[in-house]
Amino acid sequence: AFVISTAGSSVMTIETTTGDEMVTFSKAVSIADDTKLEFGNQGDVTLEYDENGNDVLSIDGGDVLLEDDHKLYFGSNKDAHIEYDEDGTDELIISGALGGINILVPDGASDALTISDTDGALLTVNPTNGTITVNANLTITDDKKLYFGTGEDASIEYDEDGTDELIISGAAGGIQIKAAQNSSDAFVISTGGSSIMTIETTTGDEMVEFHKAVSIADDTKLEFGNQGDVTL
Repeated sequence: AFVISTAGSSVMTIETTTGDEMVTFSKAVSIADDTKLEFGNQGDVTLEYDENGNDVLSIDGGDVLLEDDHKLYFGSNKDAHIEYDEDGTDELIISGALGGINILVPDGASDALTISDTDGALLTVNPTNGTITVNANLTITDDKKLYFGTGEDASIEYDEDGTDELIISGAAGGIQIKAAQNSSDAFVISTGGSSIMTIETTTGDEMVEFHKAVSIADDTKLEFGNQGDVTL
């Protein structure tokens, strides 16, 4: 219906075909700095390059909807993306780049990063005191270790494919359990609700109590005295 052209090449075309009315630009279109491109009869949503403010492309006035199963890419080579996978897992997928994903939490916030559900926080990162608070059960699956120490110096593991035991593997310096002070049951080993061994740290009454039979193996001494002065 209306065409603007140069040297036989269209620059802009107005089409009035019923149901297909549109304006087509066949060349690049430039929107000047700090000038809005408006959407809606009342300019409900605007798109603007905010040159005199934050030097960003600003979308104002409404939400942005990325439809199901379409990716929002990051990086010139589509190095990473975010997608709502409707036709697959119904999950929000964040696909990291080869270098991984780095979440930088703000300083000075006690809840700098929180993972929560409708009942409240499940995990909270607090950089003010260097702690991570977990408000839910944690599961370490069979035959996987929970390591301690930068060099994986010690570990705890449920040995499902071997002994069916919980294995606490100590560091080279050994294992130290610090019992509560001034307590009648500072440390208890029990089974079926019945105590087998109790360590009492009540001042003046410190002792280890055995509530079941104790077996001393053949040719093994039970020593009395700091220097093993008497043996049984």
